[in-house]
Amino acid sequence: TGFVDTSGNIVVPLIYDKAYSFSDGLAVVKKDGYWGCIDTNGNEIVPVEYNDVQPANEGIVMVNEYGTWDFYDLVAGKVVLETEYTDATPFYDGLSRVKVGEKYGYIDKIGTLVVPAEYDLAYSFENGLAKVQKNGYWGYINKTGKVVVPIVYDQVDDFIGGFARVMKDGKYG
Repeated sequence: TGFVDTSGNIVVPLIYDKAYSFSDGLAVVKKDGYWGCIDTNGNEIVPVEYNDVQPANEGIVMVNEYGTWDFYDLVAGKVVLETEYTDATPFYDGLSRVKVGEKYGYIDKIGTLVVPAEYDLAYSFENGLAKVQKNGYWGYINKTGKVVVPIVYDQVDDFIGGFARVMKDGKYG
C-alpha cells in the first residue's frame, strides 16, 4: 500500500502492508508486522516499530509496544508518557479515558489520574463533558469528575446544539 496525489503520481511508495487514510497530516501504516505513522511525504514521523498505533489527536499518538499504551508526542518526537494501561483512548479535551482494574477513569497528559476510576463504562470527553455509566445508569461528568447531569438515566446520547437525548423507564426526553 502507498499513496498517490490527485494527478496519479506516487508520492508515498507502495511499501506498506497496510495504510490508513491521512488525518491531520499523518497516516497510520503497517510494515513487516509493525505500526507507525508517516507524513504526506512518506517520512516516518512515528517509527514503524510498534505492535499497535492509534491515530494522532491533540498532537499525541498512542503507541503500544509491550501490551500497554504509551503516548508519543509529535512535537517532541518521542514517547513522553509511558503507562501501565492496556485499555486507553486518545486525548480529547486534554484527558484520556483509561481502565484501572474493571473500572474507568481519566488521566491528564502527564499521567495523573485526575478523575478516579469508578465508572463501569466511560466515553471520551467532548466539549468538556463525558458520558459515564455507574451501577447500570448513565449521566455526564465534567473534566474535574464532577457529575453535571445526574447518573440516573438508562441511556444517554451525545450533546448536539446544547441538548442530549436521554431515556429513563422507557421514556425519552
